[in-house]
Amino acid sequence: MRKIRLLICGVSAAAFLGLSVPMWSQSTLNVDALKLYGGTYSSDCSNPAAPRLLVVADALVVEAGGKRMIGHNVMAAPSYFGPTPPPNYVMALLSSVGAEATSLGFIVYRDRAGQYIVLDGGPRVMGALGNALATPHYRRCDNAITTASTQPVGERQTVSVSAQTPTPTVCGNQPFCTEVSSFSATIADFRAILQNTNSKTLTVRINFRNKLNRPLILGYVSSSAVAIDDQNNRYTLSGERAVQGIGQISGNAVDSKFVLQPGESSDARFEFVWNSSGREIFGLTFQMDLAIREIEQLPGNQFRLGREHAIHYSGLGNSVVSGAPAARPTTAASGQPTVSGGGGEVSPVTAAPQADACSGKPRCYSAGPFVAEVTGVTPSQITTINPGVHVLQVNVRFRNLLSQPIILAYVAGSGVVTDNNGKRYGESGGQYVNGGGGAKGIGTVKGDQADPQFVLGPNASSNASFVLARNHNLNDPRDPIGATFGFDLSIAQLEVLPSQQTRTVREYSVGFTGLGNTVVPAGSSPAATATAPPPLSRDATSSPVAASSQVDACGGKPRCYSAGPFVMEVTGVKPSQITTINPGVHVLQVNVRFRNLLSQPIILAYVAGSGVVTDNNSKRYEDHYFMSAVLDAGAKGIGTVKGDQADPQFVLGSNASGNASFVLVRNHNLNDPRDPIGATFDFNLSIAQLEVLPSQQIHTVREYAGTFSNLPATGGKVGDVLSKMFQGVVKK
Repeated sequence: MRKIRLLICGVSAAAFLGLSVPMWSQSTLNVDALKLYGGTYSSDCSNPAAPRLLVVADALVVEAGGKRMIGHNVMAAPSYFGPTPPPNYVMALLSSVGAEATSLGFIVYRDRAGQYIVLDGGPRVMGALGNALATPHYRRCDNAITTASTQPVGERQTVSVSAQTPTPTVCGNQPFCTEVSSFSATIADFRAILQNTNSKTLTVRINFRNKLNRPLILGYVSSSAVAIDDQNNRYTLSGERAVQGIGQISGNAVDSKFVLQPGESSDARFEFVWNSSGREIFGLTFQMDLAIREIEQLPGNQFRLGREHAIHYSGLGNSVVSGAPAARPTTAASGQPTVSGGGGEVSPVTAAPQADACSGKPRCYSAGPFVAEVTGVTPSQITTINPGVHVLQVNVRFRNLLSQPIILAYVAGSGVVTDNNGKRYGESGGQYVNGGGGAKGIGTVKGDQADPQFVLGPNASSNASFVLARNHNLNDPRDPIGATFGFDLSIAQLEVLPSQQTRTVREYSVGFTGLGNTVVPAGSSPAATATAPPPLSRDATSSPVAASSQVDACGGKPRCYSAGPFVMEVTGVKPSQITTINPGVHVLQVNVRFRNLLSQPIILAYVAGSGVVTDNNSKRYEDHYFMSAVLDAGAKGIGTVKGDQADPQFVLGSNASGNASFVLVRNHNLNDPRDPIGATFDFNLSIAQLEVLPSQQIHTVREYAGTFSNLPATGGKVGDVLSKMFQGVVKK
């Protein structure tokens, strides 16, 4: 009893009665936090006289011996322990006691027996509580949501809901959806990579939707996210690209790029890792916690942190989330908006349905100002090294939905493919791929470096390719190739400032699920207007434009690809075999005709290492051969760009045409029944548009990723390596 008296004296009678702060000026726990943590906790739930804790909407309460300590201004603080929380930690509920605002904290943990609280706080509070109250684990005695305000001692506590403006619900019965007054957060995709690896990985895509009638800026509270499986193994965010698509809040550093217009939604992606020893039992279902905080913009481009929200999901697993259709972002097609600052009440709005720019197409993702559509996934195998490498090339078509030009770029390191067996393909796995892994035909953002070459005019389209790989030995029965794939990447929207510096306006986390080894029909190409890269206006406000049909410069021809300022048409695929060396070499020569669509001359060049052919047996042909004295592979009749070196020899006048050939090879012994030659071929390459500056330096204006599928062999006699077809290519 003496301890309780000291407690009362130390924190003042006003705090003891819970009347020191008017109710309307306090922060309170939201409904979601109350569902998770609200209720009564005790050191012995079967003993009514045992000390107990109460978690209510506007207070944290310690009761013992008929006395009560009350903490007001309650908030949830997931990142209380920073990046290295103790085992079983779930959440910190913080409050302040008395006029001096001495801290009182309820630290929530969870073990196999369930949820419990350990007391924490400032020195005066903990000293007053003493070991008798501070030491026990307080187990939850009920599961009721407690929204009551605190009452003076001796009065019966009655449940009353805090007066709030009713907010429309958007989750309804949608699974894995949680919402607060300002936004909803729905898990659109969840994947657990657990088998045959000690590095267990969870990838989670969350769709955030603004419920307010003003723009809303959200940020992820750094180090707040954690996932725990049903065996109490702890997964944390790891790596530079663990958080994609949403800015982070770390201390006073605020990244305000994640802006949602009223009713708009967009995705963020989180990647959790648990590095096990391989001896632990891993779980198959998961719960996840993270903190999202609102950010208010102030005059002078300043920002102030707003309310923090604790987000929780449980029952997550591959079978219950990944099998469900992913929620599509419903985003308005607009440029980066002006965000009004805080101040004044903002009413929630009923989310109005918005047009799906994908029009229900599979393999399509609407990101607001642009859409991205997967047009093909091409697998191939590299067998010339040990271990071998399995390669996936994902071809993506981007379309601008704005009424002004848009600049897009790939965020380096963000691309990852996961197959249905849980195997992971990464950009770094492409180190053995000729030309390297990563993005082709689109600029890249890496650190403070950004390449703004990928410019799309209003409603224009263009393609890019992404090469990802993993170690895999051919025909290894212990390591089958997956049948379907999920592909995730981040795309940055860039802006070129008057100083010619490049700024990232916003990052978009883009995801596709259920991809197979499929391509669009041969000869299909983006319908892009034939124009030079447009000037970039940054002053006018963007507005969405309706998708309108554009002229296909290919005129529906098969084996033709329209790249905007020019078209490419495959005029022949000629095979041959070199048998004078061991192992033998199978050669393909792909002949391409280029035509300029501009009213001015254009300079084109082949990007070295970008050419690859994959046959219908997934065998891979590349544009180099280690014995150049035998075979000079690569581009013929067109200049090449390699690193900072560029050859501007291939100049086409207005509406003029010119031909080039591309020689690609793979190891193959003639008539080997285990290694048949394919009947059809896919051909991918990147073509650079060059510009000669007044200083005579060569500048790459833009790269274009060209794709041709289902090409048949059109001539050439197997074994006839010295035919006219390869004069000057195959060397004696």
